[in-house]
Amino acid sequence: MGVDDLRIEWNGGVRIEYKDAKVVLDSKRSSIKDSVFFVSHGHFDHSAAFRIKNAKKYSSKETLEIVSNFFSIKNSFSLSLKEKTTIGEVEVIPHNSGHVLGSFEYEVRAPEGIILYTGDFNTEKTKTMKPAEPVQCDVLIVEATFGSPSFVFPKVDEIGEDMVEWAGRVLKRGRIPFFRADPLGNAQEI
Repeated sequence: MGVDDLRIEWNGGVRIEYKDAKVVLDSKRSSIKDSVFFVSHGHFDHSAAFRIKNAKKYSSKETLEIVSNFFSIKNSFSLSLKEKTTIGEVEVIPHNSGHVLGSFEYEVRAPEGIILYTGDFNTEKTKTMKPAEPVQCDVLIVEATFGSPSFVFPKVDEIGEDMVEWAGRVLKRGRIPFFRADPLGNAQEI
């Protein structure tokens, strides 16, 4: 088999084709035919595939439960960590990505090599998550919101201290402190 049999492209999501197998990871489009979709986690910028009515979709049980609170989930299946799914000659194996509850990175095994796809991920242990699992691969694809060096944040403990100090000042003024956060993940350490 030559490299001509394996094709990787960005097409509103990461699309991996090997012969007749078509795997799409974190699709942002709903018009990719004859594909099987894998969702890394429940944030809306990664879970649009759940809106595709007739296609097969896979994610963690937790991601399915979270996303089902926002729209109807059809033809979707949950995977456990390291549970292999075979599509033609391609195997897809989920691993922990360390990002939010139920988040996966996907190891895609084809005869020509191993591709690791991850959406957002975290390599450090936190109060709520174990770190992402390292996976040996030939190709690494990262599609992450906070991948830019411009997103360097203070340590969580520093942010927590700042929040407590701010809340104390607000309470002293007779007001109620209020923190706005997204429904999933961005405030999970607070």
